[in-house]
Amino acid sequence: LLIRGTSVGFIKYLVDGIDIVSYSGTQNILQTLDPNDIEKIEVLKGPMASTLYGNGGAGGIISITTKKGMEGKTHINFRTMFTQYANDYADYAGYNQNYSLNISGGGEQFNYFLGVGYNLYPTTKLTDINNGIEDKTWSYTAKIRGKLSNISADLSLQYGNEYKGVGSTTPSNNKYRVSLGLSPLTVSPLSDSRYSQRSFLTTLHLTHTVADNWYHDLTIGYNIMNQVINYYTKSGLATYNNFELLLSKMNVRYFMFYDHPWSEDLKSSITAGFEYNGYEIHLMSISSTTPLTDFFTSFTPATANSASFNKSPYSSTGYF
Repeated sequence: LLIRGTSVGFIKYLVDGIDIVSYSGTQNILQTLDPNDIEKIEVLKGPMASTLYGNGGAGGIISITTKKGMEGKTHINFRTMFTQYANDYADYAGYNQNYSLNISGGGEQFNYFLGVGYNLYPTTKLTDINNGIEDKTWSYTAKIRGKLSNISADLSLQYGNEYKGVGSTTPSNNKYRVSLGLSPLTVSPLSDSRYSQRSFLTTLHLTHTVADNWYHDLTIGYNIMNQVINYYTKSGLATYNNFELLLSKMNVRYFMFYDHPWSEDLKSSITAGFEYNGYEIHLMSISSTTPLTDFFTSFTPATANSASFNKSPYSSTGYF
């Protein structure tokens, strides 16, 4: 994904002001974030993005703000949607199902927002053999806001879990061959991949208002993403590949703003602060081969033929 008008770097994604961890620029918590929990999306590019986020904004910024609690009576919203992908040559094409439930309410001093989402994308069976794993995504959101005197606090917790699998066979579609008047071929399993991803994001935002023209702002965020891929292939011997990725990021940003009018025609504004980012990546890969008799049900990996583990931490601090 690229933003028109930019040509360098990956897009930086922000959720509630926090720079989230991404792998290859696209794999992140957005894969499990419930769209019904989003309040607004802003796109920044060019000088504005670079001014606010330095070189990290060269590829553009997509800033996502999620919904917060509302003052007043408790609001309950439930939405559901069913869609179907039609294919004349599929043995089975189920309905895609989307469910979303959120509850919000509270008063001037305290309010809350709770949300849960579930998406199911059934396996479309184009072959005689399929691993039967459907694409399922769960998302959970909890946000509370409190205000005491001149201090306000916002706490946000977001968790998402996705699990899916793909089975591949040859030939890929005997039903299509028959429609052309060709004889069906023997189907033999080739591959089976299973994928899971868990993401967690927590944010604490504190604001201390000293006066109408003077305030302090502190944001602390922690984001973690865990991705596991198991991939089996068969060509004589079966090959088992396990890939596991763990990304974590801590973000702390503080700034102080002071505005002083010297006269009707002259005033000064002062902004000062700092930002800290700590990032760590754990990457593990294991590969092994073993003979097998039943590819889908009795695969047992042998001693690993190759294995690798990599840990890469780094951090940065900036002042302004």
